[in-house]
Amino acid sequence: MYKLCMPRQKQNPQTTLTITNITGYYQGTVTPIGNGAKIGCPKEYIGHQAYIIILPKQNNTTNTTP
Repeated sequence: MYKLCMPRQKQNPQTTLTITNITGYYQGTVTPIGNGAKIGCPKEYIGHQAYIIILPKQNNTTNTTP
């Protein structure tokens, strides 16, 4: 039996990022799913390249998931 898992992505620790020619952006919350996590995205962007930018955790977050 094969065990399939998502490979770990290397994080590039930076404090600034400049991207040109974008279609738009939106902010969401990472939520748990199975043994990993997900970020919700509209179906219309399936197949598009996307960047995930990790922001510092805020003290006034409304997410109550442990």
